[in-house]
Amino acid sequence: MPSSTTPGLAWSSGYDLGKNNCSEFGAAPQADGCLWVFVRSSYPNDFYGRLRRRDDSWAPWSKFALGPTTIDGVPTALRGSDGIIGVFWRSRDDGLWGVRQTALNTDGWGAPERLASQVASDPAVALGADGRACVFFHGTDRALWLVRQERADAAAWAEPRSLGGDAGGSATSAPAAARGGDGRLHVFTHDAADELRVIAQDPADPSGDSWDGYARVSAPGTTVAVRPFATTDADQRVRVFWRVGTTGWHAVQGPGYAGWTAPRALPGNTQETPAAVLALDGRLEVFLVGTDRRLWIASQKRPNADDFAGPESLGGGYTGTPAPARVQDNRVTVALREHGSDSRASFRTQQWTS
Repeated sequence: MPSSTTPGLAWSSGYDLGKNNCSEFGAAPQADGCLWVFVRSSYPNDFYGRLRRRDDSWAPWSKFALGPTTIDGVPTALRGSDGIIGVFWRSRDDGLWGVRQTALNTDGWGAPERLASQVASDPAVALGADGRACVFFHGTDRALWLVRQERADAAAWAEPRSLGGDAGGSATSAPAAARGGDGRLHVFTHDAADELRVIAQDPADPSGDSWDGYARVSAPGTTVAVRPFATTDADQRVRVFWRVGTTGWHAVQGPGYAGWTAPRALPGNTQETPAAVLALDGRLEVFLVGTDRRLWIASQKRPNADDFAGPESLGGGYTGTPAPARVQDNRVTVALREHGSDSRASFRTQQWTS
C-alpha cells in the first residue's frame, strides 16, 4: 500500500492546543507561512486565534474583542491577495461578520465589521481571479448569497447579492467554494432534495457578476450530509468532497475545466465531511474521521488521480471536520477537535524523517 504521507515525512502524534469546548477550526497561513488557527470556544461563545510560528512553537491564545457582536458556528479564514488574513463568522443574531489583520504577519486585528444580515449558515470563502475576497453563505431565505470586497486591497465590502438556489432544510449547512485554473469560482451547495449542486462564474466573465445556472454534482437521489469541502488538484481542477451516510465521495472537473466526472467513493468510512489539502508531492491528502472516531488519511495514488489509496489510521479520537493546511516549508498540518465531553483543541503535523 502506498505511504499515506509525502515521502521523507511522517505524522506526529496529537498536540494539545490547550483550549476546551471548541468548535471546528478555521485556518489560514500568514504571508510568511506561519499558520493561524481560529476557533469558537466556551460559553458565551468566545472567539480565539493562535499562531504557529516558523520554529513549530505556538504563541499564546489571543482572544478577539468582539465589541457589539457575538460568534456562533465555525469561523473561516482566508489570506487575501494583499497578504492580509480575514476571518469571517456568523453571529447569534444571524449576521455575517469579518475582521482583518491590521498589517502583514501581525497579531493585531481591526474592529469587527458586519457584512450581511439574515444569514442562516456558516460562511465559505475564496479569492476571485481579480484578487477580491468572496464570502458565500446561505440566507434565511434558503438561497445562496455572495458578499465581496469592493477592491482587492480594500477593507470596504459591496452589498450582498443573491445567487438564487434553494438549500431547503440544509440552509444552515455552510457551502464550499474554490477557484479553478481557468479563474472561475465554483460554489457548492445543497438543493431542496439534499443533492449537491454547483454554481460557477460565467466563463466569459470570471471576475464579474455573471454566473451560470446550477448543475448537480452528486448522484441523483442521494442525501448529502452537512457541508461539502472544495479544493484543487495539482493541475488546478476543482475537486469537491462530501458525505452520504458513512461514505465519503468526490468528483472533479473534467478536462479543460469543463463539466464534472461521475462521483466516486473514497475508501474507508467517515462520520464527518472529508477534508483535503495538496501536499508537497502534488497529491491530495484527504482526512477522514472514521466511525471509530480515529483520524484516517487517504492519498491520491498519483497527482491528479481519481483513485485514492488507504485509508491509514493516524489514531486519536476526534469529532467534526478536520482543518488541513500547508505551512511555510510545505508540510501538511491539520487542526481537529477531540471527541469527548471537553471537545479539546488538538493539532497534528508532518515531521521530517532522518
